[in-house]
Amino acid sequence: MKMQDLLNCKSLQGADLIVEPKSLDLPVTGINILEATDIERWGKPGMVILTSFFALQSHDDAEMRAFFAKVRQLGIVCIIVKVDRLVSEIPAGFVALCQDYDIPLLRIGGATKYEDIIVEVLTFILGIREQRLALYYQVSKIGSEMALEMLSLREILLRFKTFLGFDMTLMEKGKRAMISTNK
Repeated sequence: MKMQDLLNCKSLQGADLIVEPKSLDLPVTGINILEATDIERWGKPGMVILTSFFALQSHDDAEMRAFFAKVRQLGIVCIIVKVDRLVSEIPAGFVALCQDYDIPLLRIGGATKYEDIIVEVLTFILGIREQRLALYYQVSKIGSEMALEMLSLREILLRFKTFLGFDMTLMEKGKRAMISTNK
């Protein structure tokens, strides 16, 4: 999933983009709810954070800057703040820190459910992983079949050409000899 895909999520249709991302190609690898600011224990690169501001409400400026330093260091790609629950508006200082640290910021209303966002994001991410896993098993199966059949290099290349849909060429490094499916 990329940042562009996140912004296009159906569950985020009513969200306001407060701080725009520098790139829409940033990878989104997961999503989590911020219950405490110890994100160094569970935060991962590419993660999106959902918060109602509960874990941040008692932080002073220095603590908030330290939190944002951790956010940047970990590679958190976006923060989504739910208003109309604990806060009616995202504090200006928080918005400024998102801008200073280049962290995209979305605002969602109180009616938006965390569960809907989490399910949509994880379904997208898991779908991609499922496709990659299926491809891995397909390539593994083809490799095993070729090993059992004891195919020549040309036959191996022809099998991969059929699977991948394009010509294949093997060249030995530093030599002119080659085997190819393209005459």
